Order: sequence, then C-alpha cells, then structure tokens
Amino acid sequence: MEMKRGRSGALNGEEVRKFYQSLFEDKDRRRDERKDERSNKRRSERRERLRGRTGWSDGKQGGACDGEAETGVGGVENSVKVSPAGHAEGYRLLRCAEQGDVQGVEDALRRGCDVNFTDHFNWTALMSAAYSGRTHTVKVLLHQGALCTTITDTQGRNACDLARLSGHHDVVNILEQFSNSHKKNTSHTPAAPAHSSPSPQWCDVCEVCYTDTIQTHTSSTLHQFSLKHPPSLPHYCLTPTSVGYKMMLRLGWDPHSGLGPGHSGRRDPVGTVFKSDTAGLGFGPKPRPKVTHFKANDVQAVRRVDKRLEERRERETTVSAKVRKRTEERERQWERDYRASFNIDT
Repeated sequence: MEMKRGRSGALNGEEVRKFYQSLFEDKDRRRDERKDERSNKRRSERRERLRGRTGWSDGKQGGACDGEAETGVGGVENSVKVSPAGHAEGYRLLRCAEQGDVQGVEDALRRGCDVNFTDHFNWTALMSAAYSGRTHTVKVLLHQGALCTTITDTQGRNACDLARLSGHHDVVNILEQFSNSHKKNTSHTPAAPAHSSPSPQWCDVCEVCYTDTIQTHTSSTLHQFSLKHPPSLPHYCLTPTSVGYKMMLRLGWDPHSGLGPGHSGRRDPVGTVFKSDTAGLGFGPKPRPKVTHFKANDVQAVRRVDKRLEERRERETTVSAKVRKRTEERERQWERDYRASFNIDT
C-alpha cells in the first residue's frame, strides 16, 4: 500500500509537459535576451566607429580636461563649471538615452543633470537617442528642453542628421515637427512696442552693456573673444582619464607641448607598412602607411601564412616521346622486380 501511495504522488504527464514547456520558454527568453544584448553591442560599436572617424574633438571635449561644458560647432556656449560628479551623471544620461531607458533619463534630469551635456565627441543625449531610434526617449528629451538643431557634433551634424543617417525616419519626423513648431511659435510671438526698448544689461566678461538677449550676446564674437579660451589640446590618442596621461601631468608635462624630454616629440603616431611578402623593396605599387592595421588582440593578423610549395608537374605537351618511353620502361622494370620479389623458387 505504501508503494502504491508513493507512486500515486509522482508527477503525471500534464505536470511533466508543463515542466518541459517552462524549460523551453526560459531557453527562448534567454536566447532573445542574448540577441538583444548583441544587437545593442553592435549598435554601440557602430556609433563609436561613427564618432571615431573624426577623432577626438579639439577643444570641445565636454570639459573632460578643464572642467568646462561646451557645446558643438555653431552652438551656444555654456561656461558653467561642471564637477566630476556632474560628468559621471552626464555620461549616465547619455547611456540611458542610447539604451532607451526613459526612467533613467528622467531620474538623471531630476538630479540636476544638464539635458544638453556633451561628451568627448560633442554628442548629446538627444543625439544618442536619435541615432539609436529611441522615439519615446527623444520626445522626453525634447519636452525637457533639449536643443534639436543648435548643437552639432565634430562633423557639423545635429540630432536630425544622425537619425537620418541611421535610417530612423520616424525620429526624423518627430525632430522636424518639433523644429517647425518651435520656429512657428517664435515667429508668431507678439513683438514688443517700438517705444519700449529693453533695459541694458552689464556683462562682466566683456565689460560692456548690451540690449540683446543673453543667448544672443553669449554667442556673439565679442563675448567669445572676451572669454579667452586656451588653445585646443593636440590629439595624442590618449584619454585624459587614462593612467599614463595622469602620470605625465603629475610629473610636470605640459599637454600643449610635444612628447619626450625636450617637449619636441611628434604628436601623431608613426604610420607603418606591413612587409609580408618576399618581393624587393620598392617593387610594385606603394602601400599606404597606416597607424592601425588590425584590431586589438588579433593573433591571426600577425601570423604568417605558410604557402605550401606545389609539386612541379610536367605537362604532357612538353615531355618528348623519348622521355615518355624511358619513363614507361622504368615502370615496367619496377613491376617485374616487384613480382620477382615474391617468387620463392628463385
């Protein structure tokens, strides 16, 4: 009776079927998650390659070196000092915008992060969301006051251009509609009476009085020259956050000078040419020197290809009849000797 009772408590066919179905569902879900992760990784690599075509932004690195946040080409400059914590919050905003994390974007903006924060490549959160095709995130950023056409990257492309480049036409329509509505609202704004002139304001940087708007004055040539920005840092292929860069700064190295003890070293890496053949030097077309020939940790790129020497085969048309006859006679003699070796009588 106890054995029967134990058997009755075992799993039935329906429970086994549900168990295996749950296993397959978990497997499919994990496969979909891995697929989404790979697609996000490819999208991030594609974006980094797009950014890396122009290298690092000269003098517009979002304040990574001198703690200042600046906008792109043709943008309005923001001379507000940004702390390292503000940089971390800004990069978190860019990452959430690229991944479409609306809650993370809203949390970062709620903590006081600048909606127009730019990274080393002068990309904003709106550019990242537009290039990744995050329509809902784009709407949230536009509602929070993100600049649509004013800020551009190092190649002069705004968020609308990047969305069009990546093929997200729905994002392009959203940005164009927002830009057109903004222009229409600006054009329909009732003008102030002619007799009421705006009160003059004093600029501590330029040390002059101006009657224009603050945005117009800060983007003027007079204000830009009065700021006296230091010369842009040369491109050393080193991030300011790397250990080697910080070590050289601690040892008294001036980033505006060259490398080496005499501060006169070259600023660009040396272009090299791979010599992987046995042809003479200067033979054939001259290859183009490159700094990077392959990706990092690529063992196959530096491995020599072993060329197997093909056996020389004589063509039938080049072999004379005399040589062919000699070869046939040699083969017949070898057959006779081979048979004779098995004859035990001899």
